[in-house]
Amino acid sequence: MAALAFVQAVPEATHVIATGDLSGPAVPLWREAGAEVMEIPSWGSYMGLSWARNWGCFVRARDVRHLICWSPTRLPLLLAPLSKDVRCVVHLGNVGRMSLRARAQDGLMRTIFRPCNRPVIVACSRPASDSAAAEAGFAGFEKIVIPNPARSVFFEAGTARQQEEGAFRKWGMVARLDKLKDHRCLIEAMALLPDELGLSLEIVGEGLLGESLRRLVSQLGLGSKVSFLGALPDPLTALRRWDGFVFSTTPAEGFGIAVAEAMAAGLPCVLSDLPVMHEVAGDEAYYATAGSPAAFAAVLAEVARDPAAARIKGQSARARARRLYDARAFAESYQAALGLRNIP
Repeated sequence: MAALAFVQAVPEATHVIATGDLSGPAVPLWREAGAEVMEIPSWGSYMGLSWARNWGCFVRARDVRHLICWSPTRLPLLLAPLSKDVRCVVHLGNVGRMSLRARAQDGLMRTIFRPCNRPVIVACSRPASDSAAAEAGFAGFEKIVIPNPARSVFFEAGTARQQEEGAFRKWGMVARLDKLKDHRCLIEAMALLPDELGLSLEIVGEGLLGESLRRLVSQLGLGSKVSFLGALPDPLTALRRWDGFVFSTTPAEGFGIAVAEAMAAGLPCVLSDLPVMHEVAGDEAYYATAGSPAAFAAVLAEVARDPAAARIKGQSARARARRLYDARAFAESYQAALGLRNIP
């Protein structure tokens, strides 16, 4: 989504997005925004060696001079065909130490390919930047922080949003169903809420934990309160009907772009009480102890019982998002990191 925001914010540039997989939900959105999207084949090859050859051919054929890597995965392979004069920035989103296997593979790839390019590591938050400092693979690289952007359509939705009287009943969360997030905590919180509040939850996203989370909902008898919408190509369709946004995650969270976009849409947010979430939302959100279903249930009930305060919180969250997560400012910061003000 950060890549999409960049493409949309700089329509005067020629954008070529090279990916190892054309099946992702962002691909049609990139193309709709005007980017050329192409697959570099063989991503699944042993240690990515065949992919690295194909990537090198692409770099030489396109005479790549400026590059944004939207993931640090297999960074030595990405940097290998780049000369030291190519301006490259690497977007870092997640927090947490690399596994021993990933470190070993990264070290081996650096030994084999010996890349000479020195990219700038662009972290989406201070915790993400701090996590990079602990990894040998990022040692010696310049590191800066540029917050992820919210797409303009979410700000437009916030402008058009009609606040209705009554309690905040319909809540939603947008996130991959994987161990980086903590959907289980939120689902268990829904089981603790009094029925008379009438709260319901819609979950947007898919992932490896999808089956187990759906089973948990069934076991807790929450079929009428919790529903799974799958991986929507445009989550805004769901956000428009929600009264509030909730985001239960873990200390490995790097930013949570869905939070910034929910803020832009004017939704009051209930977030895990973690440093990175405070960095994103400041005082303009409600916080519940991370990993505590009881804490999330208590905060959701508090918000539902005081809708006037929740509306004020949503409005102030939107103002913060406009100030910090404007896509054009984000794009300009990336252009500056690339040494460009206007990308040719």
